[in-house]
Amino acid sequence: MNDRCENLSAVAAPLADRKLPSLAAALHAATVRDRLVEHLPESELDGGAPGIELLKHTPGKRCVIAYDFATRHGRRRVIGKLYRRERGQAIFANMRKLWQAAQCATPRFHLPRPLAYVAEWGMVLQEAAPGIRADYLLHHGTFAQTVAATARNLAALHRLDLDLESRNTLALHLQKYCHPGLEHLMADLPEARRRLAALAAQLLSDGSLAAMKRCPVHGDLGLTQIFHAEDHVSFIDFDGLCRSHAALDLCNFIIVLKTHLGRASDRMIALFLEQYDRLRPLGEIEGVRQYQALIYLRRAMIAWRHRLDRDWRAQALACLTAAEHALDQRRSFSDRHPAKVSFHLFGERA
Repeated sequence: MNDRCENLSAVAAPLADRKLPSLAAALHAATVRDRLVEHLPESELDGGAPGIELLKHTPGKRCVIAYDFATRHGRRRVIGKLYRRERGQAIFANMRKLWQAAQCATPRFHLPRPLAYVAEWGMVLQEAAPGIRADYLLHHGTFAQTVAATARNLAALHRLDLDLESRNTLALHLQKYCHPGLEHLMADLPEARRRLAALAAQLLSDGSLAAMKRCPVHGDLGLTQIFHAEDHVSFIDFDGLCRSHAALDLCNFIIVLKTHLGRASDRMIALFLEQYDRLRPLGEIEGVRQYQALIYLRRAMIAWRHRLDRDWRAQALACLTAAEHALDQRRSFSDRHPAKVSFHLFGERA
């Protein structure tokens, strides 16, 4: 693959991005090769420009690019994540801490090795995750193995002794995940204004989580953040890494399973919780009701952002009902056997 942007294969290459001024350079093969030589000297590049694959571009926020190049030891694939301003610097610092903590942890937590931070571009360089992305395995016969390995890797993450500056509360999660704000949903869904306001007020006034134990959390674990290779999975995309409550990751992933598998998800959820419980007791997990409600509110906002869809209102209202039901629950993981945990789903999108 040459250095012409129009030949990039994964998604259409952008002509420019004002908030990502280094994007053009990051897509130019000859320029990229010089940067790789500078920041990855151990690679021993064996001449030639790297192949470039534009994987994902979120205008004004980030861009993910894969670089394939030859070394004296064979082919190598490196992922570059380009961020606006200096955001990548903090993300890289957290990934380095996470990688270092994972090396001496038992059980082992798996993630791609962070390699370098290209300050002049605002780019994080990391190894490519081995294996197959979990969403491609969803209807494969090995998906149960993927779910079990995901539970073990998540429990390993939550067990890590990792000091992070970012320590997010439920209120901060609500602000982040319901961007640009519930008031926009209220304006376009006036029949649910009072219900949305009451639900948000209930979450924000709930001080029960303030003194509860926190741990490192991924913050946005879905199928596209999981790669399955042989007997383990690796997680990617640690933009939301922080110290918070384990229930955030658990509830988010369980609702992802319910969204994709519907009624067929019960067996996978039971397997997921059973495997997690073996490494980190579910009785320690607090805030299940609150974080279920948060995830459903987030999905209501996703429906609003897709409001050109004809059924967005029905989807948003279904998510709101699910959030209300979640807060009405009086039991948590610690009150019942993992296989009996029930998570309500009312047709929201993944």
